[in-house]
Formats: sequence, structure tokens, C-alpha cells
Amino acid sequence: MQCETAQTESHTRISHLYEGGTHALGREALNVISLALTLRAEVARVCVLAGLSLGISNAMAHQDERVNARELIAFYPRESAPLILASSRLKRFFPMLCLDAVLRQFHNAVAAAKAETMAVAALGFELPVNLSNGEPALVAAWKHASIAGLALISALHETIACLGFAGSADEDTQLRELISAAIAGHYSLDANGSIAMPEWAERRQSRRLPVHCAAILIHKGQEQAVTVRDISTRGLGIEGGQNLVPADTISIVMHGVFLKGTTAWVTNARAGVRLERPIHSDDPRFDFCSVASAEQKAIEER
Repeated sequence: MQCETAQTESHTRISHLYEGGTHALGREALNVISLALTLRAEVARVCVLAGLSLGISNAMAHQDERVNARELIAFYPRESAPLILASSRLKRFFPMLCLDAVLRQFHNAVAAAKAETMAVAALGFELPVNLSNGEPALVAAWKHASIAGLALISALHETIACLGFAGSADEDTQLRELISAAIAGHYSLDANGSIAMPEWAERRQSRRLPVHCAAILIHKGQEQAVTVRDISTRGLGIEGGQNLVPADTISIVMHGVFLKGTTAWVTNARAGVRLERPIHSDDPRFDFCSVASAEQKAIEER
């Protein structure tokens, strides 16, 4: 599909999310942004693991004696609560976004790759001779999963951009470089016969989306024009605010939406804002999504 055509169709699909035919975002649009940001971070996590699994698979296909094939289990991607819930809610409550196909392709591809990994594990981590398009089925499966993940990230980026948050299309450069190298058959084993998790991937705990969005900052009763530079479900990064210090109570008016928060840090004319409430509506469907995600995180941290 051509870029301009895709953008036109995306704008048409989301036009009803703007309240009263204006350019003010309604609650449904904020829900879309929240779910898309949550899903985007989770898909990126799975993509990293898929790329590393593909690297191990490449080493096995090259019969590299150094490879520890059991490391496939270390990179085996699990389906987290945020991933499952955000996927299902985007499909169920916002079918007009037409993300069904790309979501289904991603989940099916990851499931197939995981099944192929388990089949290899059942054989004592020896690659069977079955081939798919001239390469081992394990390699083909993780390659397909990686490509499907990047396609979903691109679709989510387009959805967020169509709601007025024009982020950089290159914000996932490191992830794309990791996937591209693995797809090309490259791999780099460490002393344990594994592939080290990149430092940048370790830091993707609460990933923010780089954006460029005009907004109004209200601080001590005074209004200031600022630019929102990044956004997550729980916070914002702003530029242009004056006379701010950490722990200031502020409000941000963005696309007609009023958001309250507290400055977490301030440096020069930039500041990080911790939102008083996540970007969710009071709709119990989305509260459930948020609570379930928090419960899952608590379980994982035990």
C-alpha cells in the first residue's frame, strides 16, 4: 500500500475519535493512545527476544560448535498480561483501526516460532533437516516472527501519528538494526555460546514514544506554550517550560485534553512530568486493563 493512501485511510478510520468534529481528542482517542503505547512497548520486547532467538538459530544452522542451543529457552518470549489485554481491547473496542490482520499475523507468527522452538527442544536441541524456503524451519519461523513484529510496530506508530503525535519513524533504529542483522544471517556469540542482551534492550522498562506536539503548560496560575517531546501512558517529557523545579504541581492542556501531573525532574528548559492518572478513561474496561497489568508486574517482581 502506498504511504499517502495508508495515511488517508488511517485518518478516515480515526476521524470519529475527535469530539464534535473538532481537533480536540476525545476519551476514546486517549484510550487508543494508551493501548497503542502499551502494546507497542510489549511488541518491541517480543521483537528483541525474537531477534536474539533468530541469532541463536542462525548459529545452529551454521553448525557453529560454540553455540549453546539451550539458550533458545532463555529468549523464549512469554505473552504478558499487557500484551494480551492491549491486543484484545484494541481489536474488540476499536475495530475501525483495522489492526486485526497485522495483530493476528504477529501473534500467529510468534506462536509458530515458539512451537518450532519446542519441537527442537524435544529433539535435544538438534536442528531437524526439515526446510522452509531453503532454510531450517526454526530460522524461518523466528525470521517471520521478527518481521511481523516490526510490521505491527509500524502500524501502531501510524495510528499514534494520525492522532496528532508525530514521532520519529526512526525511533526504533536499534531494534531494526538488531532484526536486520539477524535476518541477514549474522550472529555474535559470547563466551557462554549465547547472544548477550543489548544494553538498550535492558533499559526498555517504561518506554516513551518520541513526539512533537504543541501544548499549554499551566503552572502557578500562569500559562506557557510548551512542546511535548515524548509520551507514555504514565508521563510526558516537555520542552519550553520556565521557572519549574522538581515536585511542582502542573497541568498540561494538549489537544483539548486537561492532564494534571508533577514534575519528576527539570533540566534547563526540559522537564519530565509524572501524570496524576494514567492516560485511561474511567471506563471499567480500561481500568481492568491497567489493574491487570499492575498485578502482572507485581507478580514478576516477587
